[in-house]
Amino acid sequence: MAEHLSIRQRWTVITLHQDSHLSLRTIASRVNCSFSTVRNIIQLYEETHDVIERQGRGRRRLIDGPVRRYFRQIMSQHPTDTSFSIANRLQQHSGVTVSARTIREACRNENFHPVHARAHWQINEHQAARCFQYCYTHRLNNWRQVIFTDEKKFQVDQAGFVYWVPIGAPRPRTFVGQVKYQVTVFGAIWFNQRSHLVFIQGSSNSTTYLQQVQLALGNYQQRLHGYSFIHDRTTWSNSIMVHDWLASFGIDCMDDYPSVSPELNPIESVWGWMNRYVQSRHPRSQRHLEVLVRQAWQEIPIITIRVYIQHVRTIIQMIIAAQGWDVDA
Repeated sequence: MAEHLSIRQRWTVITLHQDSHLSLRTIASRVNCSFSTVRNIIQLYEETHDVIERQGRGRRRLIDGPVRRYFRQIMSQHPTDTSFSIANRLQQHSGVTVSARTIREACRNENFHPVHARAHWQINEHQAARCFQYCYTHRLNNWRQVIFTDEKKFQVDQAGFVYWVPIGAPRPRTFVGQVKYQVTVFGAIWFNQRSHLVFIQGSSNSTTYLQQVQLALGNYQQRLHGYSFIHDRTTWSNSIMVHDWLASFGIDCMDDYPSVSPELNPIESVWGWMNRYVQSRHPRSQRHLEVLVRQAWQEIPIITIRVYIQHVRTIIQMIIAAQGWDVDA
């Protein structure tokens, strides 16, 4: 790398690029580094799913000339193939032998990048109408005064296939996954802070949910007077005891938050950042997964959380324009 950035700063670069869709020059300005440094960090992550430079990576041969046509055909017909499989197919079509590293470099030069399919929920007309009404009602809200909460299940081997897709193309969607280890947590974020992270054991009900909220907010609730509180729309999360406890600290529940609307809750982006952090470190056991999840919650920069929260206003405008239907945010 041309300039030395801390590991946290490098993860900030990846977050701003993948989740906030900022230009490389804008990211360079925010992180206070050069354009080439940002580009190199992104290229490193796309190849290794990590932000730490390894020894001996070096330059790789590029695919060009008549081989390039075969390469692009393979990429379009077999988007879930591994680099090794693509190299084998290319050899069968053209007789040219290349390494998996060369394939990955060629993918980047042809504006492809590797992504995991993202989980997706289908919505119906009634849910779209509720989402539109919520967005229109709150389009002028001050989102810096909102507490965003949710629970998240972290799973090893959840992502499934890696897809090579052109930069700017929609991310593929998936509805199933393979699970080896998993852990469920509850957390909250707001513009200036994050809550304590609560590990959930077993199923939840009104009583256990209130306990999760109390443990998460801890001593923070005294500073959150006048804030609004967003949680999912399960029956037990909207219980009277939860409302009464929050109201005792001057915190108001936004009960019109629409169901099946993860794009409106920036903590979902926090979970995505944490998932990349965890998966890139290859959890080897249940205990290791728990340690990495806790580390990820502490490592995500507050500036990244603020970017996610500020992006809510843009998403709301997109949903209003789409009449409440799903958007790629």
